Amino acid sequence: MRLVLRFFVTAACLLAITAGITVQQKSAAVERVEAYVTEQSHGFAAAARQLHAAIAAMNGSRASVVQAQQALYNCRLHYQRIGFFLQYFFSSAASEFDMPAKYEIEEPYMEYQHPVGMQVIEAGLFDKKPLAQKQDLLQQAALIEQSAADLPSLLYQFTATDAQLLESIRLEVIRIMTLHITGYNAPLLKSGVAEAREALSALQYTLQPYLEAQPAGKTAACIGSALQYLQQHADFDSFNRLVFLRSYALPLQQQIGLLAGSLHTHIQTATVLNYDAAGLFSNNAFRMQAFPGGADSVTETLVRLGKQLFYDTRLSGNNSRSCATCHQPDKYFTDALPQSKPMSARYHISRNAPTLLYGSYQFAFFWEGRAASPVQQIAAVVTNAAEMQGDTSQVVRVLQCDTVYRHAFANVFSQTKQCFSFQQIAEAITAYLQSLHPFTSPYDRFMQGDTAALTALQQTGGNLFMGKAQCGTCHFTPLFNGLTPPYYNRTEFEVLGVPQNNTAAQLHIDKDSGRYKVLPIPFYLHAFKTPTVRNSAVTAPYMHNGVYKTLDEVMDFYNAGGGAGKGIVVSNQTLGTTTLQLTVGEQKAVIAFLQSLTDIQPTR
Repeated sequence: MRLVLRFFVTAACLLAITAGITVQQKSAAVERVEAYVTEQSHGFAAAARQLHAAIAAMNGSRASVVQAQQALYNCRLHYQRIGFFLQYFFSSAASEFDMPAKYEIEEPYMEYQHPVGMQVIEAGLFDKKPLAQKQDLLQQAALIEQSAADLPSLLYQFTATDAQLLESIRLEVIRIMTLHITGYNAPLLKSGVAEAREALSALQYTLQPYLEAQPAGKTAACIGSALQYLQQHADFDSFNRLVFLRSYALPLQQQIGLLAGSLHTHIQTATVLNYDAAGLFSNNAFRMQAFPGGADSVTETLVRLGKQLFYDTRLSGNNSRSCATCHQPDKYFTDALPQSKPMSARYHISRNAPTLLYGSYQFAFFWEGRAASPVQQIAAVVTNAAEMQGDTSQVVRVLQCDTVYRHAFANVFSQTKQCFSFQQIAEAITAYLQSLHPFTSPYDRFMQGDTAALTALQQTGGNLFMGKAQCGTCHFTPLFNGLTPPYYNRTEFEVLGVPQNNTAAQLHIDKDSGRYKVLPIPFYLHAFKTPTVRNSAVTAPYMHNGVYKTLDEVMDFYNAGGGAGKGIVVSNQTLGTTTLQLTVGEQKAVIAFLQSLTDIQPTR
């Protein structure tokens, strides 16, 4: 492992030289950040040495473990001073320091990385028996120490543009808003607020040359006020995330966007994000055309055609059901059943029908992600014997007998011949599905400036959701699904240990193997896609099998530590297995917040 990491740093350096940007004149801002990163890398390396020494000094006493935890806390703060830079310009190197404490699968190649870095050390230091983890912890600390010492070599012949530097800053602001303050990288250490402060301080320093050139701008004041709030409200559990997001982070994000625009620097590697939007909580913050099935130009006519097809029972084999049979708008596009009803008693559907609202903001479809696009999903549902028993060729033949459809398809797809394919049928339905993202909830109104939109209890619940309850470390704001910020370009699958039923004296894990059916590797056994919790208060029952009837039951499950916390044997559970120690009142507050994510009632 040591040789691998040393080779990795050297290879990364060579890539920066050979595959990077050709040598060019550096701006003052780029030269400034290069010198800053070099200096801060030495500080990070020193903190890594102290961490290694503190772990080596662990002797079984509680005090020695606490000292190691504090050393990790300090090491994380030093890392955040250069984290934004590494994650943008040297993302592979950054992952060696701060990747999640679980196996990361690189699809479709089925390569996977062993968990390494500070998050792995955190898990070990907060284990019930940390001394038993000492040798593994020492190895992890040694790897971090060695790699941190080699960081300056990455900057050999490094160059970048102002556009790249400003984009790295824009992305780091999103990390602060969605990851740092939620404790995503250190949920047990609870260093998230302090890490956000260090990261923002680094951005303040990096932005200084641009701010001096734009003295009349508001960016400097926004950074200053946001830093002041982070410094004055340093406690992780009591930190008011909703106030910070609405009153400090969003104005800062908007000002940095305006600054980048005024400097005429444009580059966009985060293709899902809309840099022209006012902020992360704007209705147009995400570019639907960047998602599977999305198009650069979608007309209202196409959406109306897709909607008509969505409700057409002729898509099924016996003309008895449509897409809306299991996704009813008056039930927020669900059917309110634990598992949907099959076409006949000969068949069985083992899964719950999730809401379609915001469902297009994904890169994998179905609970186990077996479809790569909505078009594939639609075809699979139509032809599934249990769901619709249709035949795509027969569907096309039947619909082409309808004069209204022939004219509609010819108009929408600019065809001279009045004939169409099932691919076009699916594309039209996809356009309708991708229009189902209303963003009309009280939470959205609150974030957009209506301070009375949330009750005091809902605001308390929101801060718990993104803090102590750790919900926000899997359901990322503002979509509240598993697309990980700041790029929002990867669908996450998690193993929760969901039980087969909720009534047995001894619980057993549900038999559905989840993503393992698609990619049979052990890490994916019982893994399912993380859905949005928007509108969850009105879309019971819950989980992939509909096992829980109420949000109270869901909260009890998570508070206990998932299936493993409930006593189920789940060797590969990715959800934390220890109790969240939420009180009954705190659980009620989180549920109240989930209710605030309810949109205005959809209509047909």
